[in-house]
Amino acid sequence: MKFFRLLKGELNKILMRPILYVITAILVVALVFSYMLFNPAQRTDGNITSYDSCETITDTYNTFNSSTNRYGKSSANSLLESSQNLISASRTNNEGALLQEFQELLSNINETYSAYLVFDNPMDQGIIEGDTAPGEEIITYENLQSNITELRDLFESSRDDTNSLLLIKTADNLTLNQVFINTTSALNAVNRSSHASHVELRQTLQEIDSIKQLTNLFSLISYKTVDEEKLVELENNIVIAQNYMNQVEEEIYALYEENNLDNIDSLKELSIRYYLIALNAYQLTQNVINYSYFSDMQDSEIASYFGYADIYMYQINEQITKQTYLLNNNAVSTDYANVFSPTRTSNSEVNAFDFVYFGLEVTGFIILIFTVVLAAGMLAGEQSSGTLKLLLIRPYSRGKILTSKLLATMIFATIFLIFSTFVLFLIGLFTMGANFTPVLCIFNASTAFITSPFVVLLIYLLCWLFKMFLFVLLALAISAIFRSNVGAVGVSIVLYFVLSIFALIFAGSYWYGYLPFSNLDLFKYFGGAFVASGNSSPLSIMFSAPYFHGGSFLFSFLISLAVGVILALLTYVIFKKREIK
Repeated sequence: MKFFRLLKGELNKILMRPILYVITAILVVALVFSYMLFNPAQRTDGNITSYDSCETITDTYNTFNSSTNRYGKSSANSLLESSQNLISASRTNNEGALLQEFQELLSNINETYSAYLVFDNPMDQGIIEGDTAPGEEIITYENLQSNITELRDLFESSRDDTNSLLLIKTADNLTLNQVFINTTSALNAVNRSSHASHVELRQTLQEIDSIKQLTNLFSLISYKTVDEEKLVELENNIVIAQNYMNQVEEEIYALYEENNLDNIDSLKELSIRYYLIALNAYQLTQNVINYSYFSDMQDSEIASYFGYADIYMYQINEQITKQTYLLNNNAVSTDYANVFSPTRTSNSEVNAFDFVYFGLEVTGFIILIFTVVLAAGMLAGEQSSGTLKLLLIRPYSRGKILTSKLLATMIFATIFLIFSTFVLFLIGLFTMGANFTPVLCIFNASTAFITSPFVVLLIYLLCWLFKMFLFVLLALAISAIFRSNVGAVGVSIVLYFVLSIFALIFAGSYWYGYLPFSNLDLFKYFGGAFVASGNSSPLSIMFSAPYFHGGSFLFSFLISLAVGVILALLTYVIFKKREIK
């Protein structure tokens, strides 16, 4: 009972602080500001407009079967065919076929180049009249030019193919492109019938050492290789997808035969579903192949390869889990809502839950600053005013006093967070409506589960409170060290912003995840880390939690917990030994 009286006293102290009402006013302004600023992009998957102009069952059915419809039957079947081609290409690469083709062309180039160099001594090639190049010299030159052109075209087509399995570092790719440009320019500048022009070309090729550079650079090219077991599994996935597509096609044809205009919306949905099943299977194939090859690399190393700057292993694994779940449950992505994102709708249209999440990203930041300021002044402020000494005279241990201040701060943080959530939901409900479609969450990139958007919102709030709790501990630790209220508050605020900026700058570093306060955002492990992938807007950068290589929910939670325990012990030890005057 004594502790609860102490806690009640701390709550009353907070209620008497002017900053409480200042923050309340700021929160109201922030809520209005959130509504004005809220303008998320529409969710892209399922946003297919090919059937919008169709007004009859026949029009819809013909559009579905049209070869020019990007989201029709032909395109869907092409995706499955591309998936199979990707698997076949992986098998071919496993056998080293493309590497062998490159090596054969390089061997031909080196042989032809060696033969071409011989013509620098015209006495060995017969008499040359005037400056006329002998026929053999011209033929050898043309063979060299043809082989280099063929090698360049094969490399570029293999590298730029959508289903490419070729891997080359971005820096090596730039160098190789420049070597091709320099060599091709030198070859094209030759007067074929002039021996002197050929002599000049040979000198140029020797100076830039292009043939040797080509040989060395092609030795740096690698290829994705996938275990045969994985390839067989991917082929089985294609069979499953094809069976689902066949079922959908039968339903489409049945609606077409029935020719009831009341079923036109169902027909459009099935037509889109047919395409999304194929798209899911194709993306799953791509991701499994990428994951199989890159699984032992760090994200920074993967980013050094041409065309893979935005690849993250956690993201790939998360997508594989989601796509596998959809395939095994005969579902498509539009059957479920996405996890909330600050810059993209969770469903096809904006709704109250999207607005609540966005608004909490804004108001949560303000509440966090408030709790840091409040906690930082708890000890230092009361000591400077003399009230702390009066409190210590009473029959309360220092540990209970500190605990009551910590709980009082968190109670007010929770109240503000719940208040903001309630107001934001009401605003969103009356202006945007609510969509209660179940959310497909991917926990820790390994477990898919379906839940209500209310549950996802509750998880998000708990993650926010966990983050606030650790920052309150940090602020209390600083407050226990400083005797000045201004110093404690100032240092706490500065330290918070320094940690935030530090996270943005060094988030891609391997060691970043081992730093204190770099693991506080646990909500990203429920499928929201990369929902807005590819969105580089200021809001996306501001609100998206940075991810680091090797991160997991357990790792981040344990690191954060360890930081919290250390801060708590540090605060209690310092406060217990502190001399209060």
